[in-house]
Amino acid sequence: MNRPRFSIVVPTRQRPHTLPHTLATILNQDHDSFEVIVADNASSSETRDIVEAINSPKIRYVRSDSPLTMAANWMRGLAATRGEWITYLGDDDGLMPSALQDVEAIIATHAIESVRHWFGLYTWPCADSTGEANMLQVPIGEQVDIVAGRDALAAMMRAPWTCPIPLPYHGWISRPVLNRAAAAGDIFVGEYPDTFAGILLAAHTGHFAHTKTPLSVIGQSATSNTLRWMRSGHGQGAQDEPRGMQSPELVGGHPDVPDSLSLPGMILDGLLKVRDRLGDRGYDFRPTRLEIALHCLRGVWLLDDVGLKRVQRIRDTLKTVADRDEFDRHFAKHPRRTSAPRSFIGPPGLHGEWFICDAKALGVRNVAEACTAAAGAWRCGKLMAAAQPLLVSVVRFARKWRRTLAKRAEMIRSLMAG
Repeated sequence: MNRPRFSIVVPTRQRPHTLPHTLATILNQDHDSFEVIVADNASSSETRDIVEAINSPKIRYVRSDSPLTMAANWMRGLAATRGEWITYLGDDDGLMPSALQDVEAIIATHAIESVRHWFGLYTWPCADSTGEANMLQVPIGEQVDIVAGRDALAAMMRAPWTCPIPLPYHGWISRPVLNRAAAAGDIFVGEYPDTFAGILLAAHTGHFAHTKTPLSVIGQSATSNTLRWMRSGHGQGAQDEPRGMQSPELVGGHPDVPDSLSLPGMILDGLLKVRDRLGDRGYDFRPTRLEIALHCLRGVWLLDDVGLKRVQRIRDTLKTVADRDEFDRHFAKHPRRTSAPRSFIGPPGLHGEWFICDAKALGVRNVAEACTAAAGAWRCGKLMAAAQPLLVSVVRFARKWRRTLAKRAEMIRSLMAG
């Protein structure tokens, strides 16, 4: 059997209302050499019924009879793949209409082993708890840069609240990189398997492409982990499922990281775990207790009762008076936020490299329609961005001419009065 060019793994659990639309975005691609792995994590029969109703030879359905951790289910999905390039897509997310063709073009043009790309963001109509339902945010860039994997990791170590590496989730990883990384153990481990895997794979990657072109859309539905994270302001909602599915595969957080409920904590956890796994073959990343504590503090968004307990837990890891005093100085400057973070950077319109739309006004009802709308928004946003300097010049000229006319009118009035 010929190996497909691309494998798209869709891990799913109890989301029959969003899964069909995710699969539609994949099956409607204008590229033929791909397969879809639906990795069903012990869902009800509705999930199997959806796959069987679609009846596509592109889809292979693998199911666990008992609930698995996220990492274990992702490993099951990976084991079923045959493609040369692999990505993971959430069961409420979608691929842009030309995603596979765009990835193919990047791979053909550059000597790379992974692809990191930007993505759009769509909130489903059912995701109304934050007041941001029916919104669509699309990046309008198209620049492609080639980056060394170790350089990206070094940048991540300097600023562990950024993630400048390709992740298996909404990124593309070549089979050779996956094989090298898997030689020492599972690629997906812990409560944040995508972050750990991204760091591990970057350590085994020569160069990757980073494109600002959106190749996918992340969907936030009512049960999305990302939405629960944003809504709580602390991330505990996103951990409900893996914590509630204890199994031998569940690996705890790194003992040196006191708080992994935020992006800095997740990244520090992954960096230290990968460092420990690779040993002398890896990289030298040895942050002090104070550095770890300050990075974790940066990730505490809300200073409500839960947030203050997190801050105290972080502070308690510091052993010296000098370190605790330095921590307290940083804490005194920490933002006193009163609400959870928002998903979108602003109201509908052009915001730098992002174009935000009212999805409901465009008639969008699901992520498949959002991906189609995002493709149009990307083109529209690029035109608006290109026209913006001209519009600015016209406005400046109009203002200058208005001032000139005002001065002339004042001069005429003075002459007439004299």
